[in-house]
Amino acid sequence: MIARVNTTQLASLPSEAQQPLARLLAVARWLATEGSGWPSPARMEDLADRLADAVGADLALVARVHPSILPPSVVSILGSRASREGGVSAEEASEAIATLLAPGAPSAEDQRFEFAPGGSLRFFLYAQPVEVGTESWGVIAFADRRGRPVADPNVADALRLIATQLAERLRPREASPPPDKVSRDELFRAAIDSLQDGIVVWDSDYRVAAYNQAWRSFVANVRPGEDLRGMSLIDIYREYVRSAVWSPVQADAVLRDILAGRSTGIRDRVIQQGGRHVRIRNYPIAAGGIVGVRSDVTDMVEREKQLMKAKEQAEVASRAKSTFLASVSHELRTPLNAIIGFSDVMHQEVFGPLGVARYREYIGDIHRSGTLLLSLINDILDMARVEAGKVELYFESFAIDSVVAEVMPLLKLRADAKDITLVAALEAGLPSVLADRRATTQILLNLVVNAVKFTPSGGKVDIRAARNGDYVEIAVIDNGPGIRKEDLVRLGRPFERLDLDAIEVAAENKGTGLGLAISRALAERQHGRLRIDSELGRGTTVHLRLPAVR
Repeated sequence: MIARVNTTQLASLPSEAQQPLARLLAVARWLATEGSGWPSPARMEDLADRLADAVGADLALVARVHPSILPPSVVSILGSRASREGGVSAEEASEAIATLLAPGAPSAEDQRFEFAPGGSLRFFLYAQPVEVGTESWGVIAFADRRGRPVADPNVADALRLIATQLAERLRPREASPPPDKVSRDELFRAAIDSLQDGIVVWDSDYRVAAYNQAWRSFVANVRPGEDLRGMSLIDIYREYVRSAVWSPVQADAVLRDILAGRSTGIRDRVIQQGGRHVRIRNYPIAAGGIVGVRSDVTDMVEREKQLMKAKEQAEVASRAKSTFLASVSHELRTPLNAIIGFSDVMHQEVFGPLGVARYREYIGDIHRSGTLLLSLINDILDMARVEAGKVELYFESFAIDSVVAEVMPLLKLRADAKDITLVAALEAGLPSVLADRRATTQILLNLVVNAVKFTPSGGKVDIRAARNGDYVEIAVIDNGPGIRKEDLVRLGRPFERLDLDAIEVAAENKGTGLGLAISRALAERQHGRLRIDSELGRGTTVHLRLPAVR
């Protein structure tokens, strides 16, 4: 051991060997005097930093090695330090260590090995085992792409001394609690025993340090009636496999996540155990080890299943409703077209006079009612297709001003019929939009027809368009009666209508509440948005936002 290397021998060594050995002896002295705070993560990082400064390899690391259900062992890096960029990574080194520990792995003199993982650049590894008592705890390791690290036998002796000192720091020590703390410990134990969640504390060696009764009930299959304190994590998981609670593959996967430190990032792992659904969560302890929490979430999982089932049933019912409406509406359109057509022929007296003037009035009522009913059926068909996802959209690039120019003549006729001024003011240089042209035209028609419908005679309706970030926004503005704020949330839902008694709207023009619902659904299917702003007595503005072509 290093005890045989005295000051005279150190001075006799070549100068290039003196400095690494002296620095490693300083690390050994530091380990011998720093007796507190082990095995905290901060201590392990500090040790890795000191080892890296002493040896000068690409990488120095301190790794914990855990046995697993299935080979290879799990290597958990507790502290690492890279001395230069482009060297060996901690992941490469830990994979190499795991390979060395696998059954049938190649052996090498003085723990020095050569690797070329996945055909990449080869590197050299030195792994010094750390034995705590009679058990293998882990390794101190160095990795380098430039040559064999720790080639000098004196340096190897120094590292063995450091491994011995580290094992001494990690050796568990019995400590009796002060007398005044006993009552507090009893109170704390009573408190955690009253919890329904299972709680277990694992020490830094992943042995059971403490647990409550709820956790013991979760692992009732493991040595029934025995105290599990001091039992290792690997032994408990082997018991799970032996008692067929978990399969070897399932147990090994969970065990690896815990030992490698990945389980603290998996906060909602839910497993099946004994016909129940159990959620496992793990939280790291600053001084080393973890706190495990197990919760029975069977009721929550069952409720989620019921909610999913109810959602599926609601979707099936919605599709059935849409299919029914589409079928009925389709069957009604044929006779309605005949009623409208024949009533129009009779109203115009194409084949001769009706003879009685009142008949003309009746025929006019039949024609208007048939037209209104056909419009309603068309809206229901459109809404049913949208809800059933059967609306086929063809996205293309087109200018909004071209759509406005196409529909303005028809919209102006409607506006002139009510003595309403219709004005279109579009911002110059607007980018094209990426949308379905037919659907966009239908939305614009619906919005302007609604505005004209609810604006009193002598009013005004504006169509404006401007760029808004990555979108083109079209606004239809009227100076009609406006809408109450509490009613705005209902607009856009199928068959939702406002109280129109106070508004001057003909009965046949009050509509069914489907126009806005269809427009909103079509806008959203084009990755756009429909928003309504209104104030009672000050008119309404409907904003249609569509994605612009970049």
